Amino acid sequence: MFGRPDGCGMTAPFRDKGFIQSYEVLTASEVAEAREKFEKLEVLRPNQKFPAQEINLHLEHRWILDICKHERVLQAAEKILGPNIVLLSTCLITKYPTVDEKRENFKGDFVGWHQDLEYCGLVNVEPNEGPKLITMWLAIDKADEENGAMKFIPGSHKNGFFERVISSEEGNVLKDNRSMIIPENWREKTYQSTLSPGQCTFHDGMLVHGSGPTLTSRRMGLTVQFCPTNIKLERPSNYEETIKLRGDFRKPILVAGEDTFGELEYFKFT
Repeated sequence: MFGRPDGCGMTAPFRDKGFIQSYEVLTASEVAEAREKFEKLEVLRPNQKFPAQEINLHLEHRWILDICKHERVLQAAEKILGPNIVLLSTCLITKYPTVDEKRENFKGDFVGWHQDLEYCGLVNVEPNEGPKLITMWLAIDKADEENGAMKFIPGSHKNGFFERVISSEEGNVLKDNRSMIIPENWREKTYQSTLSPGQCTFHDGMLVHGSGPTLTSRRMGLTVQFCPTNIKLERPSNYEETIKLRGDFRKPILVAGEDTFGELEYFKFT
């Protein structure tokens, strides 16, 4: 395990490996209530299934925003980012078991290797400093290797951007069908995460990560991206593939502390 699940001593492992695993957020009753609410939304979707990615549901459903602002979540985010915290976006990621798919080169829905910061267009307004971004992945269902839990490449967040390629496999959940060329010396370090419902991981925006296909059961997780207030938003390097595909998913909300930089236009609830 990288980082203790109670949050104590998490910053050193996060700096070193680029992630922490099995951080406890929701109690059993809290996650059961959240799952029930998500499933009420799920049956309203076509074929009673969520799309692979559903963006920013927290802007429509206050109870999802409350999860993002859960005391345990903000405690961890503050340890990593400091006291001034912006919620940038959320995404409900749901993968379902493959059923009788006969397509060539398709083994099930997967998430190609990627680095989150590549998609976000964040610029640090302070000189000589890069932007910071962290992503929480909160398990609504149990997540393990059999149902396609996330895989991380520890330490890759210190190595800059890896080379991007178009994936040669069918079923990539990433809308631009991207993956990355991972040299063997990095690939052999791959860490398979495992989460119980209500637990989460936090990972650095530069960490290389992805996930395999869901082979056994549904895997539903809520991702939440946080950054500090010392950033401004510019076009991501892959603007054509991201913003134009689904609109600007970046809807900043100040969830802790204060913003003394004034570069962000915060989302206003109506």
